[in-house]
Amino acid sequence: MAAKDSNRAAELAQWRDWKRRNPTFPLSVHASGRWYVRIKGKNHYFGPLAEKDQALDLWIFEKDYLLAGTTPPTDQGTSLEKLAAEFLAAKAALVASGDLTERSLIDYRATCKNITETLGGGLGLETRTPADLARLRAALAATRGPVALGNEINRVRVVFRWAYSSGLTDRPVRWGPDFKRPPAASVRRARHARGEKYFQPDQLRDLIDSAGPTMQAMIYLGINCAYNNADCGRLPLEAARDAVASGWLDLPRGKTYIARRAPLWPETADALAAALLWRPRPRTEAARPLALLTNTGRPWIKPESTENPVAQAFRKLAQKAGHHRPGLGFGALRHTFATVAGATLDQPAVDYIMGHADHSMAAAYRERIEDDRLRRVADHVRAWLLGE
Repeated sequence: MAAKDSNRAAELAQWRDWKRRNPTFPLSVHASGRWYVRIKGKNHYFGPLAEKDQALDLWIFEKDYLLAGTTPPTDQGTSLEKLAAEFLAAKAALVASGDLTERSLIDYRATCKNITETLGGGLGLETRTPADLARLRAALAATRGPVALGNEINRVRVVFRWAYSSGLTDRPVRWGPDFKRPPAASVRRARHARGEKYFQPDQLRDLIDSAGPTMQAMIYLGINCAYNNADCGRLPLEAARDAVASGWLDLPRGKTYIARRAPLWPETADALAAALLWRPRPRTEAARPLALLTNTGRPWIKPESTENPVAQAFRKLAQKAGHHRPGLGFGALRHTFATVAGATLDQPAVDYIMGHADHSMAAAYRERIEDDRLRRVADHVRAWLLGE
């Protein structure tokens, strides 16, 4: 009996020492071996000391009720962990059917993790309050700029709205006055501080001259055809061969399957042909159908990961050439194309090359865009790049 009491005293001493080293932890150590809080002269207990994470989740859920002097509800409904699991399973099914990209699924996984870690995964969906969502927004804002924060808030809303439409809860979430995207002024201020996503022609010429065969081809695809990282990484081998032979890259945009078509400059066709000649032996099954591969024969896109090999390689090239700054990455080629091509005043042709959706009434009646218009846009950007 004495040994048991000694072990209990040692355990209490260890947890009290942990509490002293973590003063922001809201719960206190009780002599009974439980976490507790004393409110208005009454002790409220939140479980064994060894289960501090669960105790914290329970405190977060009950806190507002206890401080207000009311009794917390006992029926919490569907847990946030269950919501996350079912939501991600549904989105994975859409990826399997081709209706959602793997990249979107990765983003949703990160969103569900943010929700469960911040709000407590074991607690109920139906008991989430506007104060909880305001706390979630504050946690997200601490590590994100205005644009990324707005995108993440949108994804959180998608998750909770899916729960309501799927019958996991009988009532929609009350968002409260604070869980909203940053105002447009904040987004504009952040963009102004970051600077333009725009390359000067001499910068691009330097980058092209410094690049290896594959990166050189990708830069030309970016500024000639408005291709982004994923477009280059997913470019099929057969489509690339056809483009070199015909001088036209005719391939729907991978993200949306919107039709797009672009004439290749002679320089782009030569660079793409050189990249195909240099192309290493594919090391994986996923790499076999792709035109552009890394030095190790692997894809430039990792759909199951947040890594972006194209962006990483381009950053190293830009740093070496002295043209790197935050925000001016490979994606800025697409911004540059849109900016320069807009001077042609043929926006439908620019949008067609970029693979943009056109929801105007005119687009509903437009059956095609002539190749001559697409060539004029491409030639204008080429003349800008070459300084002609």
